[in-house]
This record gives sequence, C-alpha cells and structure tokens, in this order.
Amino acid sequence: MIRMKGKVKWPLFLAALMVLLVALAGAALAADWPQFQKDELNSGKTGDPLPNSSGILTKNVFTLSGDYYGIDTTPIVKGDHVYVLAGGSNATKLFKYQKNGTNFTGAKVWESSQLTNTNGFQLAAPAYGEAVSGGTTYNVIFTALIDPGSNNSSYSKVRAVKDSDGSFLWTKELTSTHQINTPVTYFKYTEDGTEKRRVVVGSWRGTATTTEGRGVTYCLNADNGNIEWQYQVPDNDSGYYWSGAVVVGDYVIFGDDKGKLTSVNYKTGVKSDQKAVGACIRSSLTVDDPSASNPNVFFADKNNKKVYKVSFVKSTGEFGTVTGSAVLDEALTSSPVYYSGRIYVGSGGFSADEAKESKLYCLNASDLSQKWAYIARSGGIQSSPVITTKYTGTGSSFPIYIYFTTNNKYGKCYCIKDDGNITGNKNWDDTNVRMWYYQTSQAGTSGGYILQGVAATERNVADKGWVFFGNDGGYLYGISQN
Repeated sequence: MIRMKGKVKWPLFLAALMVLLVALAGAALAADWPQFQKDELNSGKTGDPLPNSSGILTKNVFTLSGDYYGIDTTPIVKGDHVYVLAGGSNATKLFKYQKNGTNFTGAKVWESSQLTNTNGFQLAAPAYGEAVSGGTTYNVIFTALIDPGSNNSSYSKVRAVKDSDGSFLWTKELTSTHQINTPVTYFKYTEDGTEKRRVVVGSWRGTATTTEGRGVTYCLNADNGNIEWQYQVPDNDSGYYWSGAVVVGDYVIFGDDKGKLTSVNYKTGVKSDQKAVGACIRSSLTVDDPSASNPNVFFADKNNKKVYKVSFVKSTGEFGTVTGSAVLDEALTSSPVYYSGRIYVGSGGFSADEAKESKLYCLNASDLSQKWAYIARSGGIQSSPVITTKYTGTGSSFPIYIYFTTNNKYGKCYCIKDDGNITGNKNWDDTNVRMWYYQTSQAGTSGGYILQGVAATERNVADKGWVFFGNDGGYLYGISQN
C-alpha cells in the first residue's frame, strides 16, 4: 500500500498496481513457449531477448536416443522449466528440466514412465495446458505418441502427463492403423459461462514415399481424452503429416496430403468449408491478423514447392481468394511465420551432405513475391522459423532476428538478422546477415540431424534469453548470450 502523510492516495495506488499487474502478466506471457510455434495460432514470434550476436554460451543434456530416434520435436517451455519428448531404442519418455538460473543447469526434475511400448520416431510436438478432473485443475503436458507395430501399422494414442511428477492423468487410444504426426494444438474457450479445454491432433499412414488410407483429425476433451468430434479426409491415400491446425475465431483449420484446406466449427464439429489448394500440405498453418474479420491463412505446399495464402471469413468459417507464390527451389515442409507484411519460411529436406545448401525465404505477404533469401549450409531447413521482435528500433518494425535449424548429419542452428533492407540472395557466410551458427557435438554422426526448430524464452538475466532445440543424438541444447 502506498501512503503519504498517513493518507492513502488511491488513484496513485491503483495506477501503480495496474502497471505492476500488466508488467507481471506480460513477463509471464513472454517467458512461455507452451506448444509448437508458441500458440494455437502457430505465430512463431516472441518479444523476448534472445542471443543475437557472437559470444554465445551453450549447455546440453542427454535424454534418450538410438537408430536416429532421439529428439524429433521442438521442446516446450513453461515458467522455469523446459520439456522435451525423446525416443530411444526401447522407449519414449518425456523429460522436465530446470530452465532458469545464470546458466541453464540442465538439472532434471523428472522423466516420465515409458510412454510407448516400443521404440520409434515421435513427430508430434507436445503442448502444455490444463485439465480438470474430479474438481481439481492439473497442469499437464499433452503428448501424441506413435507405438510402431508390424505390417506398416502404428498404434497411436494421446497421453496427458502431470506437470507435478510426470505421472499420467489419462490416456486415449485413437487408432491401431495410423500414426499421429502433427503437433498437438491446445486451446480453450468459454461457452455458456463454462470454460472448455480442447486438444487437436491429426493421423496419417504410409511409407517414406507414399500415403495410404484416410487420416483423421481428432478433437479431444483435454480434461479426460474423450473424442468431442473427428473429421476424416474425403480422399483415399491422404492424411495429416506435420500439418498442425490453427485456431481462428470459432474454427479449427487444417490441411491434408491432397492439398485440401478444411475448416470445422470447434464447438459443434460441423465442417464449415473445404477448398482444394495445392498438392500436399505438410506444414502447420498460420494467420496474419487473427483479430481481423477476414484474416489470411498461410501454409507451405511440399510437392508444388509453393507458399499459399487463402483469405478466411471468420464469421462463417468460409475460404475465399487463393494466392500462390512462384515455385521455390526445393520441397517445403517448414511452417511459415508472418511478421510486418512478410512471410518467412525454410526449404529443403533430409540430407547427409555437409555442403548441401538450402534457403530461408522472405516473401511479401501481399502477393508472395520474393524479397530475399538466405542460403544456409548443412542440409534442408525443415524447421519452422522463430522470430524475436525485441530489438526493433523506435518507430520501426526492424531489425528482427530469425532462428532455425538444418536437418543434416552436420546440422546447425542459425541466427540471422533482417534489418528491413535486405535484397537478393545472401550467402551463408555473409556476416551482415548471419549473426552466428552453432553446430552440435554430434555433428558428423547419426545424432547430428536437427529435424525440428527451436523454442524461445527469456532468461532471468537482464536482456538475455534462451533458444532450445534437440537432435537425433538425444541431446537437448540451450543457447544463450554470454
């Protein structure tokens, strides 16, 4: 309480209290990265300070690995902890580590019991949220899991893991014929005065070169795992692979392997619209302005090598005009990020060649024409870019810093700068653009691949932050500023 000469100055007190509450709320929001690309919009942006110059420090801890398994999803961050899903030769587990401190200590808080019965790649990034059971609210991590079987089958399930001790709150078995390969999307909304919590995942079946069967998008009740609704793709040999959903207004929007974009009212489970766009959507979706009446939805098409923009009517859930980019150099499985009239997206795929180059593109969001491209070395950029806006100038939207990884035996994590004035193609060693790169200790081995990208978060040291990522060697890395 603020006192002055024995009397409370209530206007001054309330004003100070509001400033404090807003600051605390902003700090709490900024510190978290609770699901893939941060939120149910797949925004991929933060206002946190992140390492943006030479003089970085690194820390790593080992989780699980074996036969290229390791860590193939992005970590998530909540409060003072970082969580990562890892697969080994005989198990899949979720790990919780202490995040903060002058240095990332990597102190393990817990590791869960075995999440699957066998080994295998885990491609669905987990999400942090809440679940209410028996009148008690639990903080949980929702994991979507593949349990490989024989005859090209995969036993898939979603498990809610308690944050308190790593035990399971509930398990929902979804399919014995398909695998869950999309990020977990968690969101909540209020209907008739009641808060409701939902989890959305998608299934797929196939081989390294084919898609088989008909995949399903599931919407689960986050409290108990019950299926609220499900939507099966209309075409044979189609499904959902890396194509995480986006939540806009009252709708969940997702794309499939046949290039169809679908919107479903998440309260009723009724399909609102569907539009055939492109050939194969293997990126998560994002939007430019979720508060607009008619925002634009962006995604990448793997086979057509294009980025697409589709207008969306938020009041009805219907799609409108489609705009496509020119054909880019390589296949696209990176999820686009929108910022200040620009789209950032990576290109390229899995590679063992250290000299393999790929591009991080910057496109004009208005017509998807190319503004510039940064040429990265050591594999394709299958990761989704992450942007910090912390360092923008007064009255300016730039500079920003962009973080991504490369999926290569010699994989790297990069930080590059967009000062708002870049044009043309920039080589990987252009130090006006590339601020730093980091190559892990597992480079040159099967553990050197970095499939997914980074999670970004602040640090409890002024003007410093962390980027976290994992590799096939099963190591969780944290990079910060000295």
